[in-house]
Amino acid sequence: GVAFGNYPEVSARVVAACRKATKKPLITKLSPNQTDIRENARRCIEAGTDAFAVINTLMGMAVDVEKRRPVLANVQGGLSGPAIKPIALLKTWQVYQEAAPHKVPIIGQGGITTASDALEFLIAGASAVGVGTALFYDPLVCQKINAGIADYLRRHGFRNVGELVGTLATGSSSAAAKRSARWGTSPTWTTPRAWCGWRWTPGASSTSSSAPTASSANA
Repeated sequence: GVAFGNYPEVSARVVAACRKATKKPLITKLSPNQTDIRENARRCIEAGTDAFAVINTLMGMAVDVEKRRPVLANVQGGLSGPAIKPIALLKTWQVYQEAAPHKVPIIGQGGITTASDALEFLIAGASAVGVGTALFYDPLVCQKINAGIADYLRRHGFRNVGELVGTLATGSSSAAAKRSARWGTSPTWTTPRAWCGWRWTPGASSTSSSAPTASSANA
């Protein structure tokens, strides 16, 4: 595919074209393979995206040492799974700085295999999480993640997921509270949700059968 998602101006043009073509919810999947993901997010918001999916895969490669040839016919490919989680978390938090003031929700994804992983993304600013690689070896992982999130909310006195989103305190202990007061309620679901497919409606408290349009950063 064409890596147009690495360039904010081109990303914005793609989002604008998609926005013009549909009234369905538009989720823009951002690439981690770029210099400034915050600028890309800002431009995509201006172009009309309804939400973000953060992140797409990281580019990588593997070598067959006996043949001294790339394992992949295309030489390079997308890396997913637990190895990319720290990068995905950082990118989610960075995009949240741009998205939160505009109440644009984020689907955080990249290496999520447990409820604890999902909670990290929610705290960093994701309104929901996407699970991919883990489903290959545990088809019921989303149920386990949702149950774990619900248990965390009960133990910590949160009424819903929205109260947890973006509560990462990077400075003083009151930093997260100040952000919440400044930006208001996050545009999130009111129940825990591990997102596994294109069943989503912005601002809804449950999934919808309406299929959003996705503009992928590396597609």
